Amino acid sequence: MLTVPARPLLAQPSPAQSAFRLNYQENMRDNTGPMPPGLGRGFWFEPEQFWRMYDFVRPDALESLQALAEKLLQEHGIRKDFSMEQSGGTPRNMRVVPGTVINQEPSLVNIYRDPELIDFLEDIMGPGVIPYEDPLENMVITRLEKKGDTHGLHFDVPPIALIICLEAPSLDEPDLSVNMFDADSDVWSYITGTDDPGGMLRFVNAYEDEQIHPMRPGDAYILRSDNFAHEVLPLTHAGQRRTILNLTYGLRGISNPPDGSAEKLFR
Repeated sequence: MLTVPARPLLAQPSPAQSAFRLNYQENMRDNTGPMPPGLGRGFWFEPEQFWRMYDFVRPDALESLQALAEKLLQEHGIRKDFSMEQSGGTPRNMRVVPGTVINQEPSLVNIYRDPELIDFLEDIMGPGVIPYEDPLENMVITRLEKKGDTHGLHFDVPPIALIICLEAPSLDEPDLSVNMFDADSDVWSYITGTDDPGGMLRFVNAYEDEQIHPMRPGDAYILRSDNFAHEVLPLTHAGQRRTILNLTYGLRGISNPPDGSAEKLFR
């Protein structure tokens, strides 16, 4: 029997509750935002170790996060174009804002460390979620901004990536679709809304099936990013942009050794 985690709305919403749709009862009532594990648009985190969340960010908070990200990118963004030797020479072509800058923003720190958000993550992943204490990459902003920009195939050192989409190529062409194939070359899924996978997340899941996921502004996903090599496919047209806020977390009992990749990308 499915049990919906009970997280009553607080009289004074916490920073993360004000920004994100964390309350399953509210989401079920309004038919928007992430659904509980195993129900409707929700599913179990294991064994996929990936959790897709539509309409995760509340509209007012999305506008605020977009405006803050734009300000930080304009004032502190660092353009990166190089091959990452730690991931076999895959490319990094993007603009980034390092965590050392973002950790100076109290509004984002309060969201990141909010116990309500950590409890929500534990509802999905199980106990043991903790803040990732490396201030360089516990919170980062990345933007693909030019044709060909990509975040090449890689593993992450932090175990958990909570990726929040602030900007993405348009999916507003409902008559178009692209087929997705499993390991046996059978069509198992398709993406509607576009025939262009540029700027989409790509990885191979625990079943050895290719996964390609589009995102709209306000969507988010959680990935065990230290277990699955993943990439963002190159932008295919001038004028496209993909901007995300990445909140990384640790897991008790998991200690991945630093490999120097964060320093190369975010300094």
